[in-house]
Amino acid sequence: MTEQSAALRELIRRRAVLAEARKKSADSATRPVGRSADGATGRAAARPLTGRLQLPGFAAPVEISTDAAGVPHVSAASRADLYRAQGFLHHTERRWQIDVNGRVAAGELAALLGPAGIASDLLAHRLGLPDLLDAATARAPEDVRQVFAWYAEGARCAASAVPDTDEHRALGRQPAPPDGPAALRTATALFLLFGLGLQQDWLFDLLRATLNGAAGPLWSAPPGAADEPPLAPGDLLTAAVERFGALLSTGGAGSNAWAVGTPRGAAAGPVLAADPHLAQYAPGHWMPMHLTCPDVDVIGASLPGVPDLVFGYNGNVAWATTFAPVRTSTLTLERLVDGAALRPDGTEPVRWTEHTVEVAGAEAVTIRTGATSRGRLLGLDLGVGAGRYDLALDCPAWADPYDQRALAGANTAVSGAALAAALTGWHGVPQSIVYADRGGRIGTVQVGTRAGDTGAGPHAGWATAGAPQGVHRHRVDSGEDLVVAANHAPPGGDEAGHWEAPVRADRIGQLLRAGRGTSVPESARAQLDVLSPLARELLPELVRTAAPLVPAEQQPLLTGLAGWSGQMYRDLVEPTLFVAWLRQLTLDVAAGAGAVAAGLFVERKAWMTEWGLGLLRDRLAALPRQQDGPALVAAAFDRALTDLRTRFGPDPARWTWGRQHTVVFSHHLSGFPGWTDEPIALALPGSDDTVCRGDGGTVPRGGPTFRMIVDLARPDDSVWAFPVGVSGVPASPHHRDLCSAWSVGRYHRMLYRRGALQATRPDTLTLLPVGADAATGGAATTDSSSSHKGD
Repeated sequence: MTEQSAALRELIRRRAVLAEARKKSADSATRPVGRSADGATGRAAARPLTGRLQLPGFAAPVEISTDAAGVPHVSAASRADLYRAQGFLHHTERRWQIDVNGRVAAGELAALLGPAGIASDLLAHRLGLPDLLDAATARAPEDVRQVFAWYAEGARCAASAVPDTDEHRALGRQPAPPDGPAALRTATALFLLFGLGLQQDWLFDLLRATLNGAAGPLWSAPPGAADEPPLAPGDLLTAAVERFGALLSTGGAGSNAWAVGTPRGAAAGPVLAADPHLAQYAPGHWMPMHLTCPDVDVIGASLPGVPDLVFGYNGNVAWATTFAPVRTSTLTLERLVDGAALRPDGTEPVRWTEHTVEVAGAEAVTIRTGATSRGRLLGLDLGVGAGRYDLALDCPAWADPYDQRALAGANTAVSGAALAAALTGWHGVPQSIVYADRGGRIGTVQVGTRAGDTGAGPHAGWATAGAPQGVHRHRVDSGEDLVVAANHAPPGGDEAGHWEAPVRADRIGQLLRAGRGTSVPESARAQLDVLSPLARELLPELVRTAAPLVPAEQQPLLTGLAGWSGQMYRDLVEPTLFVAWLRQLTLDVAAGAGAVAAGLFVERKAWMTEWGLGLLRDRLAALPRQQDGPALVAAAFDRALTDLRTRFGPDPARWTWGRQHTVVFSHHLSGFPGWTDEPIALALPGSDDTVCRGDGGTVPRGGPTFRMIVDLARPDDSVWAFPVGVSGVPASPHHRDLCSAWSVGRYHRMLYRRGALQATRPDTLTLLPVGADAATGGAATTDSSSSHKGD
């Protein structure tokens, strides 16, 4: 055992013991796993973990070894069989997830869920997503179509081996196994869904304009009569929220990623850490996987329904992806007259289209959508006098949301420069990708399509202002000892957008630059860090300002806040008090713009952006100097206490952060008639501003969805962690087996070398071609311990 691995194991052990002790004193960190009324009976089958299966389509035996954490390690003789095996695994472990998520972007959810899916389908058609999917699928090159033909063959094998899911049984419906084009369309839909959830700069533009009381530079006011003033941004924001409401994904989703180029202590090479943050679901967004064949050996996170891995390590390069909140869309207020959009020189006919939405168990619904040269109409249908107004939304990144070649190139890149070259073709959701390679180089690769700041059109790869099309702002081999991406504006950039304030980024830099010991334990400690920088920054002045006006019975709580370290631990009351108080103060910032704007400002995490946190800091700095400022601060504290009493009862000792911050890992059928599995709920530490990010909302949903730390010099010391369980099948032993480990911050070995994997005696399943001798057919193996793998 190396000094580094021993130190890491000791760190994990101490964290686990400490967290377990805190969890016992908290109010039920983990609810019991739910089961259907008849217990284990009636469950759809899980894929076998051991034995041999004869399946059509495979050219040679494939070995799938499943480790103790439920991670499948695939060894195939060819890339074709590797894609077949990945399709088989995705569709045996996550078929429901692939089906339901693919339907959301395709506008086909109601055909599965019935009336519950209509609102989602109507939004998809208003935004033109099904048409975008059809166009993107039609122009896919032949080599990509071949990949999906192989992948779909594996998916059809899955349907023969494991014919149904619990979810489809409950609904009385079963999806048809995909062919290649259908699988390609679904994969494209999945990335389009990511874009739809993350790229909501248009909503933040509306919100910011509402708070500022001005339309802003992206608006193009329509011509109109002098007695018909344009609608105020607040009117448009309210109309958009009323129409789309819960369909608008929560803001604040993001990620941490960093690379350490000059490790301390015993390490002799770079270390990369990945920590993506999204809304929590069961099963999780990602499926960990290890794929090997003669020319591929990559381990990391796959997106169920999509070939290749989205981020990971291939023996030469480790990379992690983070969302980059650059401006990706333009929003235009359109005045409509007799079905046409008013223009300075006349009118432009609106392109109206009728769509039929199939609804399971009910009559189909017909929707009429419109589009102009400025984008898709949102269907707000607002009236001012004799005119009608609507918003046109244009997001060029949705037109090309997925590039299989780019992901495949990243999976086999031999250096950071090769990774950047492969990812240059990515024109979908903007990303800031951090990498480290075996040569000791670290850097960032910035990809995706943003809206042109001056209306000059989209730019791929964040081309800087005035740069020729195709010029990318990658920081390859940056020469730094640390690079960090935490949804904050990158160094040297001037891209417009809604960047997060660099609170997490600064804390990561503080932890890693001041750290001692080996780099993997340092990165693990950083990923699990729950100190609130905002509590350290804001609380001293808030307590001093409020103390003279807070009633005697509230003084002990205020005193507790004054002495609190800022650590967002589950068994403490102070984190709950701070978050509730800060929430009231943040609502006050936006209160003048109305309840809708104030609610969005807080719940969508707009207050964590550079401009949002700037508004909050300015207000808090001004309050002590205002005549009524101290009274407003004390009143916000009183409202926070009233809210906590309403939600948690009168005893402050029971207001622990674990009760407030119990994150529900939602299932699409939770609450659906006939679905009796209980949702997964875990009491977790952290808040909106901590590196171990936790959603500080009154109904917390977001947080880390995967953790990975790769030591490129010593792959056997690499670790990772994922919530809930790898399998989405309740009958699988790896369905909910990781809940406890995730809740206490426990990592698992990231078994890259074949020898390290086999030493753990994994479960092994062999997939055999039809006609092979099931008794003697051997599995193809790939030696993962050759010199280029970094032993």
